[in-house]
Amino acid sequence: MNFWPQQQPAQQQFNNALPAQWANAFPGQAPSQQQQQLFNQFGQPAGGHGFWPFNKNDNDPSPFRGSSKHVDLHPILAADTTLVAYNVTTKPNAGINPYAYTQNAHYPSTRLPTKCVRLVSLAFPWMIEVKGAGGVTVGMIWEALHAMFQVELQDSEWGAAILDRKIRTAIEKASKKRTEGKKDTKLRRIDWLGDAVYFRGLDRDPEFEKARLLPGQDAVADTWVVKMSTS
Repeated sequence: MNFWPQQQPAQQQFNNALPAQWANAFPGQAPSQQQQQLFNQFGQPAGGHGFWPFNKNDNDPSPFRGSSKHVDLHPILAADTTLVAYNVTTKPNAGINPYAYTQNAHYPSTRLPTKCVRLVSLAFPWMIEVKGAGGVTVGMIWEALHAMFQVELQDSEWGAAILDRKIRTAIEKASKKRTEGKKDTKLRRIDWLGDAVYFRGLDRDPEFEKARLLPGQDAVADTWVVKMSTS
């Protein structure tokens, strides 16, 4: 998979100007003024997504399509461009197409380095903070979602769930299906989703993000709304 449609001398200059961490798609620092100027000038080839993979080979299928309205988010994570439907009941390296996973997991989740990405959703009540000293990658987002849903449902969470018949029914049905024939029948957060266990990308919803912020809690610039579906 090529980073650029065609490597021009100036584009090669941009690549050479990148810190070593960026060359390996693990941003560890903010770009210098020179790097940022070069990125602004050459980082968005027509039809591509800048320093994220750009695919010109029709026989080399890309796991995302078109251009996202969220230009600062990796297109494989953007709800309006991703073609990945990740079943969060399984680990990412097993539940995502091997090609899509290996080619994208190590890339930065956002165009410029960010050490914290906050995830919220209308589909579940938990907030997830994904942190990485060297920058949050695509794979770290997938891993964080999977790990969060494996946690056992707490007493207080069950107490909230029983107040909504629809949620309680979905939890009980999902748990029964998941634990059939198994000794461990404890409820887990994944059961809260019912059949909507497929992660379909990230989106923005400023009003919900503001309402979801716990009073007194600091806001995080990279806050994204998780979209889940049944397929």
